[in-house]
Amino acid sequence: MSRAGRRGAAAIEYALVLPVLLVVIFGLLDWSVYMTRWMHVRVAAGRGVRLAAGAPADPEAAAVAAACVALQAHGLGCTDVVAQQEPGDPDPVLRLTVVVPFAAPLGLVPTPTTLEASATTAWYGWIYAEN
Repeated sequence: MSRAGRRGAAAIEYALVLPVLLVVIFGLLDWSVYMTRWMHVRVAAGRGVRLAAGAPADPEAAAVAAACVALQAHGLGCTDVVAQQEPGDPDPVLRLTVVVPFAAPLGLVPTPTTLEASATTAWYGWIYAEN
């Protein structure tokens, strides 16, 4: 095969492989953005219940406020944050659920449209309320 024929074959191979390689690279970018923001939502839920565990009054409001501050610190909106006490447990249990909408930057791979995380903790605010 002549030198010109080899260069032509290499150009054709490059043209065939490049689109697949770009889709894989940008797909990894979409998923890495998704996973990073999902971790931010999980951390926000954990911070919310951790700070609400010792709140002397209204642990739901304390959990929501702490989660919103953590979400806003990472540039995420505080749209759907719900805290509620679990009924029927002898110890007061607080569950915080955080749901944030997500739009992939490129949209090359399917990603969920929402980021969701929840965290649960025992609420010991009654200790402070008795004093």
